[in-house]
Amino acid sequence: MPTIKEISIKDPSGSGFDSRDIGAEAQNVEVSYDSNGNIIEDIHASGVVVDHTQGVPKTFKDIQTSMGGKAPTNHAASDGTYGVASTENFGHVRVGDGVNVNSGTISVAYGNSAKTACEGNDSRLSDTRNTTNKVTFNNGGSGDASGAEFNGSAAKTVSYNTIGAAPTSHASSATTYGVATTANYGHVKTSTGITNSSGTISVAYGTAAGTACQGNDSRLSNSRTPTAHAYSTTAYGAGTASSFGHVKLSDTYTSNVGAAANSIAASQTALYNVYSLIKNYWSDSAFTPASGITSDMQDILRISKWVMFRFNFKRSSAINSRTQIQIGTITNSDFLPIGAAGSAGISIIMPVGLASPISAGIDIVKNGAINFWTKDCSINANIWVDVIVLYAVN
Repeated sequence: MPTIKEISIKDPSGSGFDSRDIGAEAQNVEVSYDSNGNIIEDIHASGVVVDHTQGVPKTFKDIQTSMGGKAPTNHAASDGTYGVASTENFGHVRVGDGVNVNSGTISVAYGNSAKTACEGNDSRLSDTRNTTNKVTFNNGGSGDASGAEFNGSAAKTVSYNTIGAAPTSHASSATTYGVATTANYGHVKTSTGITNSSGTISVAYGTAAGTACQGNDSRLSNSRTPTAHAYSTTAYGAGTASSFGHVKLSDTYTSNVGAAANSIAASQTALYNVYSLIKNYWSDSAFTPASGITSDMQDILRISKWVMFRFNFKRSSAINSRTQIQIGTITNSDFLPIGAAGSAGISIIMPVGLASPISAGIDIVKNGAINFWTKDCSINANIWVDVIVLYAVN
């Protein structure tokens, strides 16, 4: 049996063989297999082809089958035939931006242009530089460059007063940080009536000046004597015809100094002066009863030229019907009526129980005589008669 020095395995297309030496004395040996799985050997020696057909174990077929799914030794490709690497699988990669490749060795492409990387010791990572646009710290609040500026060229310390802000603890005796008003929230300073305990303010309650009264203070509901509060104005409420309140007293009685709406009242002096004026027009001796006549009431009031004369009388003997009697005289000439006789108005109150209707009259004559007459009635003895006379005087 010949010595096999080279084995050639036909490729799947049948157009060629892949040959390999297997010994120093190898000759051209081509190996294939027929449809039955038998190996056909073609040995070429000295240009003479000798065909030997003999059975070879089917192992060679299995080897070819196994080798048929393998990649060639040099199998770099522009497509993904031999498998592309992913986050799940190891595989082929293709060099892209930022990576250098030299005879199959890749490395990071360092530089200062686009699509290059910066090395860890690059001076640009630690050098001093200015910002493209400067930063302005404003303490005026207007947006203008009235404060400090920073562009990175030098160190700058920025504090609250550089930017116009308040410090963390900024209680102040001045109004620098804004005070509270009815329109704005702001700082306040405690004063009278307020207690302050570590920043907590409360109403100061008590009974002394500068303290407040609590809602349940007994002084708000106890009994007390009113404090005098007479005043020159109507501050405490004026009394009128419809309201109780303060009034102002006046001694004037001869002229009108104010109606009820003006809260003016007459004083004791004004009342006394009016009383005295009235009293001066009355005298116990002005009316003198005639003989047989008794009178225990005489009132006279004079206002300007008018006199109201009120009196009563009774006679010790009866007064017959259609009879005239003199019941007295007036001795004060100021009370005498104008004219010889007659009166402006008479009201006679006769006793109750008379048998017939009352018809009577009074005459006051110039000489002072007061005459009473009956017409259609009679009056028994000792029956009181009340008389009111209104008339004009001199």
